[in-house]
Amino acid sequence: MKRLSLALVTCLLAAGCTYRPAPTDLVRIVDTPADLRVCKRLADISGPVATTGGFGGVTRGMLEATVAVGGTDLLLIPVHNDWSVVRAAAYRCPVTGSDGW
Repeated sequence: MKRLSLALVTCLLAAGCTYRPAPTDLVRIVDTPADLRVCKRLADISGPVATTGGFGGVTRGMLEATVAVGGTDLLLIPVHNDWSVVRAAAYRCPVTGSDGW
């Protein structure tokens, strides 16, 4: 009985500590349209946005917008060759090992 109780408590504790990623953590960021050839374009997420200071703050809002339209992937498109300004589009791609959508 003690073993069963210990096993039950262990399982309950382990289940309570599982990691559950935020929806934005599941969005894949890509910079090559070829990576999205089997995907459906959902929406333009942003017009030209400056990336001065890095991509962290810029992509956060883009990721949230991608999730809001049901996207799985975020395409970053450079407006300038040096990536100082980008725009973005949301895509929904099939999930490997599922029915495709």
